[in-house]
Amino acid sequence: MLSRSVILRRRALWVLRGFSFAAVLLTGRLFYLQVIQASELKGLAKAQRTKFVDLSAVRGEIVDRNGKALAASVEAFSIYARPQDAKKFDAKATAARLSPVLNSSVSEMEKRLEGKHFRWLVRLADDRVHQKIRALKLPGIGAVRESRRIYPKGRLAATLIGFVGVDNQGLAGVEYAFDKVLRGPQQKVRVEVDAYGREILREGTNTALDSYLSRGNQVVLTIDENLQHVAERELGRALQDSGAHRGAVIIIEPQTGDLLAFATLPTYDPNKFSQYGWQDI
Repeated sequence: MLSRSVILRRRALWVLRGFSFAAVLLTGRLFYLQVIQASELKGLAKAQRTKFVDLSAVRGEIVDRNGKALAASVEAFSIYARPQDAKKFDAKATAARLSPVLNSSVSEMEKRLEGKHFRWLVRLADDRVHQKIRALKLPGIGAVRESRRIYPKGRLAATLIGFVGVDNQGLAGVEYAFDKVLRGPQQKVRVEVDAYGREILREGTNTALDSYLSRGNQVVLTIDENLQHVAERELGRALQDSGAHRGAVIIIEPQTGDLLAFATLPTYDPNKFSQYGWQDI
């Protein structure tokens, strides 16, 4: 009959063998995951925390036959809120400091800052607004660099040139007809996302993305800016003298068929197209 000490020694030996076997299995599993499957798992992890997003090129210019810009793109900044990025986000205090800069009431700004998810506060603001927001150094508030469409000549040839929407998509005129040309090539860039698949925008994100930006193609019209001015001026005088409500003037070069001027009245300012109704154009 075995003594109690021998039995305990054998049990301890079996326990030790069990732990040793488990250690061997664990070591083998770790080797398999960290060495054999390392590249595959790295790829899966990267795919989970990043995704590709479309990055639009800066919209190309529309110019007259002499290269004078009728539509151009300038730098702009869109201001956003991401309360989840801030350890302590005080919506009331943030709204009180933002509202004077963004020309909004404190109560309205508080409503826009409710919740924890990403939301735009203002799109395509100028650098003056961006610098004021940046100087406030508000937690959870950031800016994204974009481009904004401007029309340097205002109403000149507005019905021909057209206008774009807030996302720089052509909505009328040449802007619409040559939208794909002006937009340029769509590019894709990998960005980090959160657990819900939303892009994580942090201060400086756009600095990294700037290197990816390209410009769209330039569209050159046969329009002559000087003749366009003359045509619109004379059309305005003719409407006033005749009492007519609408009119149009077209100037074509006989030798080439080039359209040198295309004037219509009434017209509008494409820089402020949202202020007009279709009945006003």
